[in-house]
Amino acid sequence: LLEIELQATRGALQAAGRPTGLWTLRALEESPLGELYYSWCLLTALTGYFLKVNPFDQPGVEDTKKAIRLTLSKPRG
Repeated sequence: LLEIELQATRGALQAAGRPTGLWTLRALEESPLGELYYSWCLLTALTGYFLKVNPFDQPGVEDTKKAIRLTLSKPRG
């Protein structure tokens, strides 16, 4: 489910012309996780400022939900 949500979110943002990225942690430990969280918060705020959008109003949420429903409704096998 998390992988489907990841792909749906990235797809919705890319379809809207928004840049996306993917960072991966090798281990879930307090310090690197805190650094990652801080980095993403700062990156989100700065990106929104430069793109002249409010990055905290959840853009593309409905498109993401539709993509998730569509993917989950397809038969797997």
